[in-house]
Amino acid sequence: MPEQDSEEFWKLSDQFINLANDLYEKTGDGRVGYALMYAAARFNAFIVASTAGDRGALADEKEEATEYFSGQYRKMFGENLTDYEENFDRYL
Repeated sequence: MPEQDSEEFWKLSDQFINLANDLYEKTGDGRVGYALMYAAARFNAFIVASTAGDRGALADEKEEATEYFSGQYRKMFGENLTDYEENFDRYL
């Protein structure tokens, strides 16, 4: 995974968050989050598939990639929920 402490990582993340916030203002519901989650899943599947080399290698890597990305999401989601819990009044 790219280094989360890099300035580039945070700039890219902020661009997606800003777009999601803008879209949320228009829809006012959870569709933006679901669409963003789907888009991340689709894009990450593309990354895994495009670096696998061939269909057989992709099949071999599928479970490991699924575990990796699921674990990363769980970790990031948990960290962000804790951040919101600790800063609830300030953020909301």
